Amino acid sequence: HYRQFALFGSGWVKPHWAALKNLLQLGIPMGLSYLIEVTAFAFMALFIARLGEVAVSGHQLTANFGTILYMLPLSIASASGTLVAQAIGANRFDLAEQIGKAGIVFAILLALPLGVTIWFAKPWILHAYTSNPVIIAAALPLFSFICFYQVFDGIQVTVAFILRAYKIAIVPTILYALALWGCGLGGGYLLGLDPYSISPDYIQGAAGFWLANSISLAIVATALYSYLRLVQRRFAHFAATETARPAHLNKLS
Repeated sequence: HYRQFALFGSGWVKPHWAALKNLLQLGIPMGLSYLIEVTAFAFMALFIARLGEVAVSGHQLTANFGTILYMLPLSIASASGTLVAQAIGANRFDLAEQIGKAGIVFAILLALPLGVTIWFAKPWILHAYTSNPVIIAAALPLFSFICFYQVFDGIQVTVAFILRAYKIAIVPTILYALALWGCGLGGGYLLGLDPYSISPDYIQGAAGFWLANSISLAIVATALYSYLRLVQRRFAHFAATETARPAHLNKLS
């Protein structure tokens, strides 16, 4: 079966620069998106470490559980992006839009009950991690933000993968940088560490960083979805234009 692909015996061949260029144009922004997401949480830990070992312990516990939860929307996003890309490759732009919408709705429908469950199960989840009452008290308010942003986290990662199916990665990377670094880290620094004495007492510390991070996820989810709708309208217009053209012109093109 594999002989037809001539995988072996062809010797060394020069790189196919056109194919590599296409891979880099999509791969580099995708890699930067992951870098922004990872560093947003990593620098949160560095900033919160200034507040002491209890604060950073509560943050790390919350971040660990949030990372586990992230696997669910990430898997939905991966599947949705793959199916959307297949539909686009078949020039079924209407089907691609339907699949994308289904993936986003599916992610939301799973995130809503998950957030509600975490809200009521917070004490049991925390006691599964540690029996230290001080760390549990530090992490308990942070779990509220996990409950809040589940829907936005599901939307943003699913939409990002769908946009990659349309071979769009640069704009999402810029939006991630502005939201997660600008609002998430910058806003978290202003609220959590309060260098200008403007932050209320109840959101100072680690809670300020998690509040800003949750808001940044809501912003990037809204922005990415709005941009996806714009892209889908453009593809729908392109498909309608091609369908409306006379058959002999389509053959010539």
